[in-house]
Amino acid sequence: MTFSALMKKPTNITLLDVDFSFDDEISSGSYQFTEANVREEYVNLAMPNKASTLLVQIKPPQRKR
Repeated sequence: MTFSALMKKPTNITLLDVDFSFDDEISSGSYQFTEANVREEYVNLAMPNKASTLLVQIKPPQRKR
C-alpha cells in the first residue's frame, strides 16, 4: 500500500487474542493517517475498551539494490 492510499480513507484496526478454539476481539477502531504521521513514521493510537494505546510504525519500503 502506498502512503497516499493510506491517507485517503480511515483504516480499520482490530486487535485479536487468538486462541486454539476461539478468537476474542480485544479492541477495534479506525484511524485516518495524516502526512504528519508519515513524516514521523509512527502514530500512537488510543484504542477503546481494554487496550490503552497501540503504536503503529509506518516505514517506506526498502529499495532493491
